[in-house]
Amino acid sequence: MAVWNGQLILGNLDGSGFRWLDCMEPDGANRHWLITLPANLSLLEPVAASGQAFYGVGVAVDPDDPEAKPSAGLYRLDPATGRTDELLSLTGQDAASVLVGLGDGTLYLKRFLPDGDDAFGIHEVYAVTTGGQAAGQPVRWKGTEYTGGYFTGGQLFLLERATGKLERVDPATGQRTAVGTLPDTDYQVATLLGVWDGRLLVNTWKHLDDARATNVTRQFAVDLTTGRADELPLPGENRVGEAVLYPLLAEWDSLFLVETGTRRIDSRLAVISKENFWAGRAAYTPITDAR
Repeated sequence: MAVWNGQLILGNLDGSGFRWLDCMEPDGANRHWLITLPANLSLLEPVAASGQAFYGVGVAVDPDDPEAKPSAGLYRLDPATGRTDELLSLTGQDAASVLVGLGDGTLYLKRFLPDGDDAFGIHEVYAVTTGGQAAGQPVRWKGTEYTGGYFTGGQLFLLERATGKLERVDPATGQRTAVGTLPDTDYQVATLLGVWDGRLLVNTWKHLDDARATNVTRQFAVDLTTGRADELPLPGENRVGEAVLYPLLAEWDSLFLVETGTRRIDSRLAVISKENFWAGRAAYTPITDAR
């Protein structure tokens, strides 16, 4: 899902990945077909938009040998011509790469590297030009020490597990800059949810060892200018009464696109003003043509 020329791009799924892309206005109006992928190719999330083209990691099967192992690659989609071109074949340790961002004509992908018996392994973000050529040096971190790896606006963000310190990493130079610290490190899992309206959203989760088997979810917004970290109210509630967040999917000048609901079967797309979101007011407007 991406915002492109002020419109929302949605991928239609067939069970294995995106088979075609649709385009619609922020309120759900004027939904229409944009581009269809070749029959043997499925595109995986996420998709990045730049200029008139889209980029994503795809998985292709050999139409002449459907029993053969699928192959992964980095693809460019051009809605104006309908062309889908493979920029780079992803093999070996790169086969499970995930596209994490695009900036200044460079695509950034993340891969997992084994590290002996350490199940957390090593994570690495590497750069590829929009022409499919390697660019710069990879940024690497140990999974036991850092979590995250969220990429946006040409910058990579990491969270140090032990201290809750958040760092911004320049992938071109490897330089790291502290941007803030979570006020509470009493969590088992932390996830970076992206930079929205100049604030880095972080979700933390822990399991309470009690008779109800309760899980506690919290969400923090870290201002990247001041470093201030504020806890945000969670608008949703699951079937056992635990608070849950609604993930942000895209933004415009004054609006966020949000996925409401707590299960995939009842999830719906909605928009909310940035003012209401940061104030914790659950003023969501559903998008009627969302699925």
